[in-house]
Amino acid sequence: MKILPTLLLLTSTCCAQTPQHTASIQQDENFPGDECLSKERVRQETDRFLSSVAKGAIPYEMMSSFAAEESKNNGITGEFAASASKHSTEISYLEEAPDESGRKIKHATFPENTCITSFVLSAPEELRKKCDDDGAYGVWYTFSVHNGDIQISDVSGNIYPECSEFR
Repeated sequence: MKILPTLLLLTSTCCAQTPQHTASIQQDENFPGDECLSKERVRQETDRFLSSVAKGAIPYEMMSSFAAEESKNNGITGEFAASASKHSTEISYLEEAPDESGRKIKHATFPENTCITSFVLSAPEELRKKCDDDGAYGVWYTFSVHNGDIQISDVSGNIYPECSEFR
């Protein structure tokens, strides 16, 4: 008879935590991160991206379908977007959080003994602040590994043609 209350307690504990875990997975479904990245691999992909935008083109071939749609929705297309994106040289390294929130931990420098699953390229903060008092001006490209390939998994930001600092 004492086994039944214990089973009910275990079931309610298990089921009460499941939605929180599921929400965490759904939050990160656009950031697959299925392998650890080396500092050298991050540098290679960053160089590849910046080489493309230096030629005046946003590298859509590097984007996931979700990132391409986000880029289009945010107006991050065309010649001026490529011009603004060439300033995306600040790298933030991301690792999966060990807590239940599922949020990634951001590192300014490449951390040792940590599994980096994605990274973000953005314009340096000091440049963003010249264009917008809130520091919100610029483009953020999130790169993640999926099936062994690094691709841009998310694009966000604001492009304002009147900001001469990005020309």
